[in-house]
Amino acid sequence: LLAEEMNQAHRLPPDLQYEFYYNAVREGKRFGFPPKPPEEEHLSVITEYYQCSELKAREYLRLLTPDQIQAITDSMDTGGR
Repeated sequence: LLAEEMNQAHRLPPDLQYEFYYNAVREGKRFGFPPKPPEEEHLSVITEYYQCSELKAREYLRLLTPDQIQAITDSMDTGGR
């Protein structure tokens, strides 16, 4: 609503627009950002190994055993830093 009010008063100089927003908008946290999903540890290795999308790789991670994931990780290790 405040932005629409300022859109109607677009002829005002920037300093007056700033003063309007400064005095009209309440202090404090204005947005509650959604939490990011947890990053899966071996997802990038699986996508690179099978050359598939992340969605398919998530399905593969549910199906693979830890030993299979370790074997894939070892085979994809190129060394270096």
